[in-house]
Amino acid sequence: MRILLAEVRIHYQFIRERFSTQVSLNHSQRTVDVKLVRGPFRKLENKWCIHELEDGSSLVEFKVEYELTIPFLSHMLKSKEHRAASSIMKSFERRAAERFEVAGGDEQGVYAQIQSIKSGN
Repeated sequence: MRILLAEVRIHYQFIRERFSTQVSLNHSQRTVDVKLVRGPFRKLENKWCIHELEDGSSLVEFKVEYELTIPFLSHMLKSKEHRAASSIMKSFERRAAERFEVAGGDEQGVYAQIQSIKSGN
């Protein structure tokens, strides 16, 4: 397992915040766990699980739980939650496309495998 310390700076309109997290990379389990070290959150945890599919592609699960200490920011972030998650995944996909070959495809017959992973089987 590899453990890193990461700092994120957020600049959105008039808001300037930064926070630090501990990032634990587990190559054998293909997971990334992130926990808050310091910042404007009461709670911040997220987990990435990368599942290798039969066609050579991957399914990436991303789960995040957070609670801000500042009610105004909490309300503002809740209204932008979907947009933020979409932005994180697009950045991930863009970086993956730079580093790895495209594998699989829509017609590779992995739909049942994905459904099984999502249902926890």
